[in-house]
Amino acid sequence: MTAAKTTKAATGTTAPTAAMEETIAATKESMDAAVKAGQESMTKSVEQAMSVSKEQFDKASASLYKGMDEMADYSKANTDAVITSANVVTKGVEAMARSWFAFTQTSVDQSMAVAKKAMAVKSLKELADLQSAYTKDSFDALLTESTKMSELALKTANDALAPLSARVNDTVSKIGKTAA
Repeated sequence: MTAAKTTKAATGTTAPTAAMEETIAATKESMDAAVKAGQESMTKSVEQAMSVSKEQFDKASASLYKGMDEMADYSKANTDAVITSANVVTKGVEAMARSWFAFTQTSVDQSMAVAKKAMAVKSLKELADLQSAYTKDSFDALLTESTKMSELALKTANDALAPLSARVNDTVSKIGKTAA
């Protein structure tokens, strides 16, 4: 070691070497500080980017879930409207069937009564009059029953379309709000 000091002293390089070592140490410290600052800055930027991405993802997810919930509610309302409409049609068809069955039963009963009367007629003119009256009464009853059935069918159709029309109107309203 003394030989190294003697050599340094003899050559006069101790002061420049110390200055060089100090410069290297200072440069190393500067580089370490710059690297550390760069790392901190990069870490901060990445954390900010991750935070912003997470917020955007959360917003998009919330919007998607809200949209899915709205779609589910909308589909349920549509299904309920179809079921309500089908129930109305079913009840209307049942009412028409009962009405038609009652008409048919009455017609058969009237036919049987006219047949019994026809067996008891004494002249051909009396039979023709009986047949004419029966035909007129049957035709009038058929017209009355047909009118009744038409009105019942129209009422059933209108009542069955009401829930479906309400859903269509709701859809048009929502589309109008979305477009505006």
